[in-house]
Amino acid sequence: MSSYQSPEEILLMIIVAFKHDQNTLEINDSIDRIRGQIKAEYARIRFVIIQPDVIEGRIDPNVQAYI
Repeated sequence: MSSYQSPEEILLMIIVAFKHDQNTLEINDSIDRIRGQIKAEYARIRFVIIQPDVIEGRIDPNVQAYI
């Protein structure tokens, strides 16, 4: 979900699913990397809120995994 705070400022909120065997440090590092890549690619996105989730069961083939 995204929200325009002003014409030049966007707040992005996403849920990212991580593998169940990742520890907290690995998840935090991944979140920092994801946040940095988003902000580097899209200058208007000023705030990135990432809610971690866990992958359980079969992954939908339509979902792209980058982690």
